[in-house]
Amino acid sequence: MAGRKGGDRKKAVTRSVKAGLQFPVGRIGRYLKKGRYAQRVGSGAPVYLAAVLEYLAAEVCADLSSPRASVLPSSCPD
Repeated sequence: MAGRKGGDRKKAVTRSVKAGLQFPVGRIGRYLKKGRYAQRVGSGAPVYLAAVLEYLAAEVCADLSSPRASVLPSSCPD
């Protein structure tokens, strides 16, 4: 008979792990499809979007952790 014999299965590898990301690529892809942003969503779109979101989150965290005075916009009255 063709096919695999019964036994231990390999653990599934997520697309986030394959791309080396912390953000959930599968969930972002599901949201893109569910949100009806386009008729079809390519396989690379959620990976790219997850990478961009992860980068932006890292930048915000780095800015918040740096010990410098916060700058208020000039349009805000005191």
